[in-house]
Amino acid sequence: MAVEKLAEAAADPRNHRYSASRGIPNLRAAVCELYARRFGIELDPDREAITTIGAKEGLTHLMWLLVEPGDAAQSQRRRRCRRSSTSRGSTAWS
Repeated sequence: MAVEKLAEAAADPRNHRYSASRGIPNLRAAVCELYARRFGIELDPDREAITTIGAKEGLTHLMWLLVEPGDAAQSQRRRRCRRSSTSRGSTAWS
């Protein structure tokens, strides 16, 4: 029975993606407090701060913010990157 449930969970595509969470609310608030103390910049932790699981995810989020459909972005290795929509409505980079 346990093996069947494990196989069922493994077959569910919802279990194969990153969380849609913006991060732990207290951590986002602490980051905003740090920016206020160090740089004098007031940020709203609910609208202007997210935490990521690593630099790669953070840079991806930054690109989603900055690059619009039809724009081109250049990486350090000078590979062409473009943003496109997938059939599920999410964004993919290539």
